[in-house]
Amino acid sequence: MAVVKFIKLNNGEELVASVEAKGDNLKITNPVKFMMTQEGLGMMPFFPLCKDDSFQLAADLVMLTADLDSEIYNAYQSRFGGIQIPTPGQMMKIITSDNE
Repeated sequence: MAVVKFIKLNNGEELVASVEAKGDNLKITNPVKFMMTQEGLGMMPFFPLCKDDSFQLAADLVMLTADLDSEIYNAYQSRFGGIQIPTPGQMMKIITSDNE
């Protein structure tokens, strides 16, 4: 089952992608880089010149993987579809608006 993860490669590059273990490889789907823009945090394709959206990555090229902050996770999911997780602030608004 694929999960959305932060991935840091041995060469220092960082990306976010849907990840699924496939033996000695990772299948990454919709990999993106996050960067600061004038409008705030933006994302761009990790492989902007490729038409494919899934790639095989040798697991030994990965330094670490980590779960995402809910805000980054939701930004990724809103771009590629999928379930979003409410942030603590959003949950508080939902809780307080039900009590009013």
